[in-house]
Amino acid sequence: EEDPLDSRLVDALVDLYDCNLQYIDSLLTDIFDIVTDLDNTVLIVTADHGDLFGEAGVFGHRLITHDSLTHVPLVVHGLEDIAHQRSEFVQHMDLMETLVDAAGGDTNQFQGINLETETRQYAVTQKGGQNSELYLKHNSSFDTSRFHNTFTTSFRSETFKYNRSSEMTELFELPNETVDVSDEYPDV
Repeated sequence: EEDPLDSRLVDALVDLYDCNLQYIDSLLTDIFDIVTDLDNTVLIVTADHGDLFGEAGVFGHRLITHDSLTHVPLVVHGLEDIAHQRSEFVQHMDLMETLVDAAGGDTNQFQGINLETETRQYAVTQKGGQNSELYLKHNSSFDTSRFHNTFTTSFRSETFKYNRSSEMTELFELPNETVDVSDEYPDV
């Protein structure tokens, strides 16, 4: 069956996505200009997920927990101890922990870390179940066997990503997220 996403259509989708990001950037510039004039104000810009444009043979954001989906922007203004560029892992629950602690609130109910005083050595991502069979309606040759259809948890370290669901487990040696290396690293 012919691939319905030829290179011109893919280029157009990427261009639309980029234009969307440029528009958001322009709005954020206006917001930033206003917020920086306010006292005692924190501005955080982040996202819930990215989108895939052919990485691992997927378009969208529902089938896998690829780094292109989970490595999202994070800009913080107003919390000077975490406002510098970071290379370690940060999770959204860490932001909540840090913000509530900075405001003097009780953080006992949170499972994050305080980004002003701690660093994270790993990240956990979860995705709900996804019936990949729905994709066969659009492309009958789409290989659904390589995707987790049930609730999936991913554990990401600097070197590896481990995906686990009730159907299967897989281990990737990063940056490659297509070749399962479980047999090569049984101890990991």
